[in-house]
Amino acid sequence: MKYFTKILFFLLILLFYIPSKGQDIQYARMLLKQLTSEEFAGRSIADSGIFKAAKFIEDQMQSNGIMPLAQLNNSYRQCFPMSASLLIKEVNVKLDDRELQLGKEFLAWPTAKSVQGNFDIKYILINEKSDPEKIIKKITKAPNYFYFLDYSKAYLLKAKNKENYNKLKSLYYLSEPSPIGYILLDSSSFFYTAKSFSNINHQIIVLNAKKLQFEKPPQKIFTKYTVSTQPNTEICNIIGYIPGKLYPDSFIVIGAHYDHLGKIADQHFPGANDNASGVTMLLDLAREFAKSDIKPDYSLIFISFAGEEIGLLGSKYFTTYSPIELKKIKLMINLDMVGSGKEGISVVNAKANPTIFQKLQQINDEKKYVVDMRAGGSSCNSDHCPFDQLGIPAIFIFSRDRDYPYYHIPDDDFDKLPLDGYEGIFKLIYDYIMLLNK
Repeated sequence: MKYFTKILFFLLILLFYIPSKGQDIQYARMLLKQLTSEEFAGRSIADSGIFKAAKFIEDQMQSNGIMPLAQLNNSYRQCFPMSASLLIKEVNVKLDDRELQLGKEFLAWPTAKSVQGNFDIKYILINEKSDPEKIIKKITKAPNYFYFLDYSKAYLLKAKNKENYNKLKSLYYLSEPSPIGYILLDSSSFFYTAKSFSNINHQIIVLNAKKLQFEKPPQKIFTKYTVSTQPNTEICNIIGYIPGKLYPDSFIVIGAHYDHLGKIADQHFPGANDNASGVTMLLDLAREFAKSDIKPDYSLIFISFAGEEIGLLGSKYFTTYSPIELKKIKLMINLDMVGSGKEGISVVNAKANPTIFQKLQQINDEKKYVVDMRAGGSSCNSDHCPFDQLGIPAIFIFSRDRDYPYYHIPDDDFDKLPLDGYEGIFKLIYDYIMLLNK
């Protein structure tokens, strides 16, 4: 009887705390459209996109009644230095007589040296017989070439010798040997990175293995690659605050990074799922909590982190120079890539925080907000990590959908993002926060 009473009490609370007006999908779409716009240029320092995005997020917090932190002198901004970075101004590639389409058929990674001209290609197939030392010696002896590294058979080497596989998968990251460039044909590597490889003087060209097939390896490459250095600058976390009802000095942190990859030449990376979706949900939740007459027991801090794509810079800075006492943070929820969800969600760090996951699961069992919940292990792959490393309970929620494969490519755009699981994830998090301590 006692057990039944507890369950009944929980279900009554669950019904009581459903958001009064529900989630506003039109508001979410407006946020997504603006965050992925060409005006924001991929939300990096390119064309000042990250600064425009920061101002937009700040304005949304202010207009929706989310307060700044008094500990930041009543500012929404916590700013920190960012070291010099590389911006690709121009890139053109032709293999033999075929001119490749940037963003669809190839990407170029930001390396330090501009290069232009026609060059011969040497082809290397990575398979079960590949020896890293022999390949490195070959490249060292003849550096005045582009090396075409074909990883289509690399899985054979992985099955036989994982150490050699790992060495060859990272060969092009090395500063030495340094040929004129590498051309990579690898189905797992067609993505862009915001990290600047300032120590690498060779060009790195990544081909889209799904778009390009070769009857025979190309013999010649024409490339025009122009890169410039953006000097040291300052970027900012954007932080808002809603005071709690019972425990205003204890905090739940909801985080989502707003930076993305910026641009290659004139091609911008919208970053709809990664991570305009997370910022949208953060602002959407903040708006709902701010307008509701029923406040959570604990104070809420909403942080849009900068610099995640280049090494979790914003979350590391916040936890190192926190404006609040870290021991007063009860929980950190990180939202990163929550714009799909046809197959449910994964909760990174759930196995390290079983009580948190069990309560989420209990809510979802009753409300069926998401189709499936998967408990993940620990992983330092997003902004929850610096909190977790300091012993703060932290989880990272992302949505799953095999039909949305777009990651770090221009196709991750507003008009493709389905948002089919968005409302359910929103309600799950809202209910969890309202039920915490119940």
